[in-house]
Amino acid sequence: MGIGRHIKQIAGQVAPRWLLFRGTTDEPRIALSFDDGPHPEHSDRILDILGETEVKATFFVVGEEAEKYPNLVRRMFQEGHEVANHSYSHYGLLGSSAAEYLADVRHCQTVLEEICEHELERNFRPPYGNVPPWVFWGLIRNGFRTVLWSVDSDDSRVDDVHRLINRFSRKVLTSGDVLLLHEDYPHTLAALPQLLAMIRDRGFELVTCSEL
Repeated sequence: MGIGRHIKQIAGQVAPRWLLFRGTTDEPRIALSFDDGPHPEHSDRILDILGETEVKATFFVVGEEAEKYPNLVRRMFQEGHEVANHSYSHYGLLGSSAAEYLADVRHCQTVLEEICEHELERNFRPPYGNVPPWVFWGLIRNGFRTVLWSVDSDDSRVDDVHRLINRFSRKVLTSGDVLLLHEDYPHTLAALPQLLAMIRDRGFELVTCSEL
């Protein structure tokens, strides 16, 4: 939102119903989240890995991609993962007005609920993690909670599985953190089993964003 990390954290603590940056839990829990799916080649395998390791995650999916691959979204939901809103058009939001932005988010929510045949939590992650203040207040009025992240895996900054694992190994993790990953990077898929093991080896349970 164009504001600093500490301000985001304070805002999330003051109004956790409307903004999640990091959870306030004292339990050793970290929320696992994936952006930009569903992906026709990676999503099934990501779900396989999560099932094999008995991990639940939050998938912030793009509405227009969900319409292309509805079976992947249904699988996410049916296997107990949290399906959440990452806008309908993603890149199409650049330069949009507040009214256009909010209409896009509402459209995505409708698409996801029709695919899942279930009313979903109104958790929204803004593309690029940025949302103008006037849009943020509009999201609140429409019943959406903005969900950001406190730990970036850096999978969007590297293109090699070994570099990703090495960078992640140096990350400081804290109870309540929200971890950002992406569905559309092959190196993220390749690194995922090891990343999950590293988190668990540090004593953390992996949960959905709504479970923080």
